[in-house]
Amino acid sequence: TQWPDLLLEEHKSNMLRFVKRVFDSSDGSAAPCSDDLKLEVIIWLGELCTDKECTWWFASMNIVDDLNSILTQSFVRRQDSEMSIEILYVYEKLLLHEETRLQVIGGDGVIDAILLCLEEGYELRMATLKCLVIIEDLDRETNGSLGSVGQYIRCKRFALL
Repeated sequence: TQWPDLLLEEHKSNMLRFVKRVFDSSDGSAAPCSDDLKLEVIIWLGELCTDKECTWWFASMNIVDDLNSILTQSFVRRQDSEMSIEILYVYEKLLLHEETRLQVIGGDGVIDAILLCLEEGYELRMATLKCLVIIEDLDRETNGSLGSVGQYIRCKRFALL
C-alpha cells in the first residue's frame, strides 16, 4: 500500500481526524497528546509531502494552519527546536508543490512564525533561512523582481540578523 492509497476518499476523513486529534485536543474530546506523538505525526506529514500525489490532501485539509499553531506555540514556550525544524521541513516540501505553495506563502501568520525561528539556535536558523530563500525565490513578479512577500521577508530577515 502506498501513501496516496491511504488518503483515498474512504480513509481521508479518518486520517484527518487522527491528525487533528493529535494536533489539537482543546475541544475536550481527548486527553492532550504528548509532544513526542506530535513530532512523529509531523515527521510522517513531511514524508507525505515528498509524494506529489499526496499534496492534494494537504491542499484540501488545511493542515498548514495546525502546523503554524504548533510552530508558534513551540516558539513561545521556547522548547523543542526539533519539532520546529520538522515543521519547517514540511513547509519546505509544501513549497515545492504548486498545489500547496500558496498555503505556506499566504497562510495566516505563517511567514511571521517562520521569521521568529531566525532568533533561535544555529540548526533552527539554518532550516529557517532555507525555507525563506525558497519563498523569496518563488515570490517573484513577472519582471523577475521580488514580490511583496519576498520583500517583506528580506526586510525582516536583515533586521533580525
